Amino acid sequence: MVKIYPNMTTTTIRNKVHKYIDEADSKILEVVYQLLEVYRQGNSSLMTAEQQKEILKRSALYKAGKIKGYSITEARKHVKQKLTV
Repeated sequence: MVKIYPNMTTTTIRNKVHKYIDEADSKILEVVYQLLEVYRQGNSSLMTAEQQKEILKRSALYKAGKIKGYSITEARKHVKQKLTV
């Protein structure tokens, strides 16, 4: 595992995380909790099984030429057009 903060000890990181959690609002606490649950359960994905199934279904439809995909540039342009109307 690559350490993101190689100059910080585990104790320092733990203390900083405790401080952040003590000061966090409910939304941040929910995100941290979900992240820890995913890690604890050994699940490498943040998506539910249903969401993963939907991604696989859409991917198969795209590969079969039954639905169109968009580049990130096209998607941004489309969203901007929708937001300015």
